[in-house]
Amino acid sequence: MQKKTNLTLFSFSRDKRKLDGTWQAIPDRFEDYDDTTHGPDITEAIDSSSSSNHDNDSAVRHYSVDDGFSVNIPGSLGVQIPEYQQYEGWVWYVKQFFAGDFKASNCSSRFFLKFRAVNYKAEVWLNGEKIGEHEGGFTPFSFEVTDTLKKEQNILLVKVNNKRYEKGVPTTESGWFNFGGINRSVELVEVPKNFIRNFKIETSINDEQVEIDLECWTEGKEK
Repeated sequence: MQKKTNLTLFSFSRDKRKLDGTWQAIPDRFEDYDDTTHGPDITEAIDSSSSSNHDNDSAVRHYSVDDGFSVNIPGSLGVQIPEYQQYEGWVWYVKQFFAGDFKASNCSSRFFLKFRAVNYKAEVWLNGEKIGEHEGGFTPFSFEVTDTLKKEQNILLVKVNNKRYEKGVPTTESGWFNFGGINRSVELVEVPKNFIRNFKIETSINDEQVEIDLECWTEGKEK
């Protein structure tokens, strides 16, 4: 089931594993992009073994998670690959990783994927299952992956779109280019079954005393 993002997951004090480093980036085949002027033929990243079994028209519809452009995450596609500096559209980002001991077979924890910023729209799949989507290039978001995460190899797929929209940030009439990409860290976060998702602390001074107001959001069956 497709999920939308909710309140930000507090993760600073949690057990977590960063998924930063080398990812594969594959510009979408269906985007109208003048590759003869701005960059290489984006069909070059297609897996030759799969495309050889199809005619030329259908071959461009096949992707390989191993033959994209190697990019560093966090980072912007246009900065790391100059040919795509002015590219606007969907890009598929792929990361393969092992959860290992972080996901023990008898573990009673819950697991979340947290993205600190993806510009601008993002759709996320883990091991072939769509786990959610998010809009906004400057805010963190997270999805629970407890039932989807495997101890062995996992394939994380993030579809990112940096096109400008009339009601987006920036708008179509902006003064800077909307560089797309996974621009901040990606984390695999472990929490207990019952946990504090986030909290807010406000202070005030009244009659030379400090008053503290604490608001807390919890998840789990037990309060």
